[in-house]
Amino acid sequence: MSKKRLEKRSTSRGPRYLALPLGLLSLLLALACAPAYLDPGPNPAKVTVRVEAKSSAEVRSARRYDSNPTWFWGLYATLPSGGRMAYPPAGGGRMPNQTAKVLKQEATFLLPPGKHKVVLRLEADLEVPDSEGSRVVAVAAYEEVLDLDLKPGQSLTLERRFGF
Repeated sequence: MSKKRLEKRSTSRGPRYLALPLGLLSLLLALACAPAYLDPGPNPAKVTVRVEAKSSAEVRSARRYDSNPTWFWGLYATLPSGGRMAYPPAGGGRMPNQTAKVLKQEATFLLPPGKHKVVLRLEADLEVPDSEGSRVVAVAAYEEVLDLDLKPGQSLTLERRFGF
C-alpha cells in the first residue's frame, strides 16, 4: 500500500475508535452526577415532611444584592461508618431546590420499615458578589435527629419549622 492510502485509512478509522471510549466516559460522568439514595426495599414506609425555614440575619443584611438563598434539604440515614446517605424521594428523581428567603416545601420520602435514627437536614446558600465575581455563603443550616419506628407500607407526616 502506498503511504498516502495508509494515512487516509488511519484517519478515517480514528473517530470510530474514539466513539466507544468517549461514550463510556459520558456514561460514567452521568452516573457520577446521579443522586445516590439508600434502597428502601420492598413495601417501604412513606414519610411526608412539611418544612418551613427562615435563613439567618446574614440574608437580611445582603438584601441589597436582590438575591434569595437556595435551599437544599432531605432525610438522611446515619451509616455505621459515620457518614450519611439520603433516603429517596417518592417518585424518584432529585429533591427540588427552592430559591426563596423563606423555605416552604413538602416532600415524601421512602424509608425501609423498622427502627431508624433519621436526620432531617436543611441548608441555605447565598451567592454574594465580591471583588472576584461572586462567592457562596452559607446562611442557614438546621438539623434534627428523629427516632422513627416504621411499619411496612406505613404513611407518616411530619411538620417542622426552623429559624422562627
